[in-house]
Amino acid sequence: MLNVYVDKLSERVKYTFEFVFSHLIITDYRLIDKFDDFTSAEGFKIVYANRKIVDYPLIYAFDFLFDSDSDKMIDVGCDTVDSVKVLFPHNCTDSIMSFDMFAAIFYMISRYEEYSQYSSSLFDEHGRYLHVNSTAYREKFMDSPVVHIWCAMLEDKLKQLFPQIVISHPKYEFIPTIDVDNAYKHINKGAVRVWGGVAKSLLHLDFKLFNEKMSVIFRHGKDPYDVFDELVGLQKKYDICFRFFFLMGDYGGNDKACPPSDKKFRKLIRDVHENAKVGIHPSYASNDDISLLPKEKKLLEDVIGAPVTMSRQHFLRFNVRNTFSNLLNNGIKEDYSMGYAEIVGFRAGVCVPYNFFDLGRNIVTDLVIYPLSVMDATLFRYMKLNDVEAFDEIRKIIEVTKKYNGTFIPLWHNSSLVDNSKRKLFVKMIEAALN
Repeated sequence: MLNVYVDKLSERVKYTFEFVFSHLIITDYRLIDKFDDFTSAEGFKIVYANRKIVDYPLIYAFDFLFDSDSDKMIDVGCDTVDSVKVLFPHNCTDSIMSFDMFAAIFYMISRYEEYSQYSSSLFDEHGRYLHVNSTAYREKFMDSPVVHIWCAMLEDKLKQLFPQIVISHPKYEFIPTIDVDNAYKHINKGAVRVWGGVAKSLLHLDFKLFNEKMSVIFRHGKDPYDVFDELVGLQKKYDICFRFFFLMGDYGGNDKACPPSDKKFRKLIRDVHENAKVGIHPSYASNDDISLLPKEKKLLEDVIGAPVTMSRQHFLRFNVRNTFSNLLNNGIKEDYSMGYAEIVGFRAGVCVPYNFFDLGRNIVTDLVIYPLSVMDATLFRYMKLNDVEAFDEIRKIIEVTKKYNGTFIPLWHNSSLVDNSKRKLFVKMIEAALN
């Protein structure tokens, strides 16, 4: 048993230590805030405080985890220790760690900087927090799951201090996910949208697109976005399970899915649900109007005849101040949105699922965040990579995720699998993730 003395059992302290010692470097531990109980406890002992106490090993603590005010800006500082970027560095020579790793971990996984820095200039035109404003991007560690690396550093220290301590780790996992913004490219969108698209292709003299549309409309060819049978086949071949997120919002602006009333679309969703896991893809508009999420979620539940508990925001459009609370209020238990659209990497510094901490209410919640690390649109639309360059980015993410026993969660769209080379890349990614 690892006994940890703290001056105060704050919510932030309990949350962070639980994450570290129950999810990353797993060992029996106990937090104790009464010193007499600490001294009489059996087992290994360390202190998390701002001062040396007797001769117990100390991990120096800033006040950050003992606070509850999440609106104030803080200067976290940054340093390099053994070639690793660290936050909350200090000069306390009595400490076994040269930075307050627990404060650093909470800062990263709670997305404190996104909560406290709430100026409109820090967000893009879609209301998404810009990655260039993040500490991970500024300090150039976006491509590293730094929280895992920091925990590995602590594990080394603990094993040096207590050679008999038993520590285990999570197992590497692979969770492939598919966002269905549009199940079909040319059909099942209502007559106005379908024939309007035909007219537009003629207006632009795009005869290749016109011929493709006519072939699909008159059932001579398969709709390019309809790759669902192939995806089910990949599940069986590689013994994996996709998670599909369906957009059920009304048409408009950045929401252009098939009408939820369309019979073929509804049958497709039911067929997918029989073979894989299905979640809601809350519409772009739902992040502005919270009344839309329960309506969209109920539409999907009515189609599949089962509760919907998984979610990923359309456009990865969320903010930590209210989006996740709204998901919780509507029965969502797992969210898969924690990643940036413009860049690959580890937005929260982790590659394992973890419980969302509500900074506004200062409590840990039941919502589990499943952080993604790479998206097809990021590679090809934002980073403008070719297939070889894209796979190199994917490979690096997979390798570091495996190294730290994380969970590799890529985001792909059915519409990205139209191109044969992209299909091959997708399969290559699956094989690399499973190898």
